Amino acid sequence: MTTVVIFRATTEDDVYGDPQPATWGTLTTFDAKVGWETPDESKEPTRRSETTRRSVFARGLLGSGIRATDEAEIDGVRYKVDGTIAEWPSGTHFVVEVVSS
Repeated sequence: MTTVVIFRATTEDDVYGDPQPATWGTLTTFDAKVGWETPDESKEPTRRSETTRRSVFARGLLGSGIRATDEAEIDGVRYKVDGTIAEWPSGTHFVVEVVSS
């Protein structure tokens, strides 16, 4: 099991009145099974693919409130939640992608 920390940003309106992330705070921490996602790129001998996505499944984590706009920290690396968060009777599943710096 791997410890996952979920962060959520407060928002402030930009000069156009659109909400933008302001300050990131910790929303929740939980243990989950975390694995690497398989890259979709071609397996040509002259190309290298880089895996930047991880799959997270937290058994028993129901009603997590995790949103696609949240970020996660796994093994000291910051990721953004990517796509839909699936909540099943057995737990919660979502995919994360490395945050560009």
